[in-house]
Amino acid sequence: MDGAALLAQARAAPDWEVHEYRPGGVLAGFGMLKGTEFHCCLFAGAGFNRRAMREFLRPLFERRGFLTTRVAHGDLANQRFNKVFGFERTWSDEQFHYFLMAELPFGRA
Repeated sequence: MDGAALLAQARAAPDWEVHEYRPGGVLAGFGMLKGTEFHCCLFAGAGFNRRAMREFLRPLFERRGFLTTRVAHGDLANQRFNKVFGFERTWSDEQFHYFLMAELPFGRA
């Protein structure tokens, strides 16, 4: 599925806020937020810029104070991706691992 189709599908999801990720003004993906639960989709070929991602996440993070997400047990790629973003695994159930972002990522060390 291409980026436009994924974005349209996300916008149709009830109760989710969709926020476009546009580093340098170019649509490179989007984030979905429901309460504190956050999911991100970066389009194929979109570069990853830490500063741009930090600025994208800042208003969402500041509104809620923290973000959470969940990933299926077998989805190792997204588990690694979430750790790069600064999410830390908190607990698991029979289907998902749950993660918490307690600090805005990609700040200066």
